[in-house]
Amino acid sequence: MGANLMSLLSPERLQTRALSLADAALVETFLNLCSQHDLGEDWCEAGDLKRDWQQPSFSIAESTHALFAGEQLVAYADLWDMQPSYVRAFGNLAVHPTWRGRGIEDHLMTWLIETSKRNLARAPQQARVTLVMGADSRLNDLCAIYERHGLRHVRSYYQMRLEMKAPPPAPTLPEGITVRTFVKGQDDRAVFEALDEAFQDHYGHISGQFEVFEHHMLNGPLSDFSMWYLAMAGDQIAGMCLCSKYIPEDRELGWIEDLAVRRPYRKQGLGLALLQIAFGEFYRRGYRKVGLGVDAQNLTGALRLYERAGMRPERTWLRYELVLREGEELATQTLTAY
Repeated sequence: MGANLMSLLSPERLQTRALSLADAALVETFLNLCSQHDLGEDWCEAGDLKRDWQQPSFSIAESTHALFAGEQLVAYADLWDMQPSYVRAFGNLAVHPTWRGRGIEDHLMTWLIETSKRNLARAPQQARVTLVMGADSRLNDLCAIYERHGLRHVRSYYQMRLEMKAPPPAPTLPEGITVRTFVKGQDDRAVFEALDEAFQDHYGHISGQFEVFEHHMLNGPLSDFSMWYLAMAGDQIAGMCLCSKYIPEDRELGWIEDLAVRRPYRKQGLGLALLQIAFGEFYRRGYRKVGLGVDAQNLTGALRLYERAGMRPERTWLRYELVLREGEELATQTLTAY
């Protein structure tokens, strides 16, 4: 842990302890406590973190870091960098509200930065390598910690919401397009491939792994396959709208996890039609608000689409990056002509 941190905390004494799967519930409770203090909402549901820790290729021992005061968990950080190109790691940290401002945040940031440098040896030699961290825009102290360690704000994301006081407009599908729901065991790979292809036009995209999609989406407890809508052009997936039952911070908010339209089928009204299908079904089920996330500078114009559908920004999420090595950018940065 280092003498510097220990001297900052004197006379208290903190200990590091390796975590195991059995600690998932403890960390979930801790993260929800921090989130309730900061934002008035839970960070996750029971079982979420345990599922995350069981993601393919994730090592609890190598990618988590926890500080304890006796039996009390007072600080936690984790690092997600299993994507095979290894050009980007995602970090998170949390400190118990009563233990903040004593140097623990700097200790966690140092651990995240130093641990993320393992990617320098795993990424292609010519590739740019970064550490990415995020924060709700209301968390000014957390943003200041990032900036103190050299991270810079590179992108903003909105949580968009629609409030429905009446049934939404009926959708109008483009000619030749039909919509059906997802069939698990039949559509799994085709949906992953179409989604990955469509998202190649999104800032920061790096082609994903089917195993990760399977773990988080196909086996995710909040995924609602009865509201996974596939827009079909014959036997080809033209677009999709994949919905979840809700998100942990608001069980009354119907959630659209992914909306994607493949290039040949864009600018024909398909995205709006898929949104309206989802809005209508959420309304029928008793939801009166629907949300989704979007890049505020989305390359394909998704923000304008959501605004046209009646959605408005509810909150902002900030993306920070630290460049660990300059080089060729392998993630999508701009939209190529088509």
